[in-house]
Amino acid sequence: LAQDAQPEDSDNIVIGYDPGVDHPTGILICLIKKNRPSQLICAKFFNHRLMPIEFDVECIHSYLKGRKIGLFIYDYRAKERHKHAPPLIHALSSRLEAKGYVPIQGYAMSDKRHEVGIETVRSYLQPNHYDTSVEPMLVMNPSEESGGQLMRSQLMSYRGKEETNFTGGGGVVKKDDEFCDCVRYVCRMVPSWSASLQCGPATFEAPHPMEVPPPRVGAPVVMVTAAEKRAGQSRLVAMRNAASVAREISFIQRNGPVLAEVN
Repeated sequence: LAQDAQPEDSDNIVIGYDPGVDHPTGILICLIKKNRPSQLICAKFFNHRLMPIEFDVECIHSYLKGRKIGLFIYDYRAKERHKHAPPLIHALSSRLEAKGYVPIQGYAMSDKRHEVGIETVRSYLQPNHYDTSVEPMLVMNPSEESGGQLMRSQLMSYRGKEETNFTGGGGVVKKDDEFCDCVRYVCRMVPSWSASLQCGPATFEAPHPMEVPPPRVGAPVVMVTAAEKRAGQSRLVAMRNAASVAREISFIQRNGPVLAEVN
């Protein structure tokens, strides 16, 4: 696009989500306009590493500002169960709901087949192989603020083995591919504009996610110097010794002194 497309009340909003566990997180927000019902506009892309789910929610919130989500598509691994925690998508959806976001069409799990997704994205980028003048069905906002430079960079550096249908070892180079994954998820759903999925107006002004204080998890972390740490350890030893002496005195008071026999 020549300039950034802004969300309008009649737009449909589709989100592609690639959560990061062993890699950065990618969040792609797409717009579908009423006058181009089959074209996807990649309007905003977030890409960050080692941040909690709450930060992902604030990223989405900072762009939508209360607008409705039409469809939310996530990486299939986000639904995997873990021994000590619920599936990641459950944690995310509950936090989005607390902010007032419930996708109209719900949450959809992505198609994990790389070869099918890549071919679908290709067809979006070049709908007519015989006529390059046909407008693509997938376009991107150009500004750095929207993530446009990063989107193009990741798309152009995406690599894989065509002869293996992008499957198996080295089928796709899994590095700096978060946008490519998100756009695959969205394109595979082949979304189109619907009057019932209109996002409506922004209802409030949301802060930028970097301005939101991080959530408090467990006890607060207090930074101490090495000297303070040694002093604290000394106090802990003294407290343990005092407790031991108190237990011995209590035992003697109850049972009398214990005399050891000397051979």
